[in-house]
Amino acid sequence: MSLHDRLIELREQNNLSQLEVAEALNVSRQAISRWETGRAKPSTEKLIALSRLYGVALDELVGGEPARAESRAENVEAPASPRRPSPRRLLAAAVLVLALLAAIIGAYLLGRGESDGQMVDSGDMEEEVITDIEGIEWIPWGE
Repeated sequence: MSLHDRLIELREQNNLSQLEVAEALNVSRQAISRWETGRAKPSTEKLIALSRLYGVALDELVGGEPARAESRAENVEAPASPRRPSPRRLLAAAVLVLALLAAIIGAYLLGRGESDGQMVDSGDMEEEVITDIEGIEWIPWGE
């Protein structure tokens, strides 16, 4: 059913004249006549006002059929299209992964050094005073 036919039907079901509808919507009677003959279409604002005046849902006014609960539920549950992450987010994720990797490797190397005995505690060292430089055994570097 077309919009103009629906407008006539709803106005007649509500026992209203074109003039009464025009006054309720603050438009001229001629505007109502043009809408009902299909020579003009009401604005969205006026369609909303008409749906309130006639006590019907907006989609029922323009579509001519009562809205079905299933069709509304299908529209709400429609999956969203997948979005690609922005380059800024990808860069931030890469920096975070690299920082975590560096922390893990650093902790591993520190733990490995202690277990090999490579770390020296100053409490384990004995102090020796050298008075004669000729008594020192010299070892060449790199041997």
